Amino acid sequence: NMNEYNEPFYIFIPTLFDSSLAPKNVHILEILTEFPYRFKNIKNWLKIKQDMQQKIIKKLETILGPIEEFLFYVDSATPKT
Repeated sequence: NMNEYNEPFYIFIPTLFDSSLAPKNVHILEILTEFPYRFKNIKNWLKIKQDMQQKIIKKLETILGPIEEFLFYVDSATPKT
């Protein structure tokens, strides 16, 4: 279902182990998940990736509470981009 994100993901917060990685009172949140990227129309890949990124953030908010307002940089890496 492309409207929801129900796959497992892993959360790592490296700044809990090394606070020098970010400014004071700022954390790095790394999310790792798997997502199939077998699409016939690869021209839409960037939009699909951005949509899934947003769905993952919304799913995280069901666990961590409202975090999107605190994000100042978000990036996604995939085999395609």
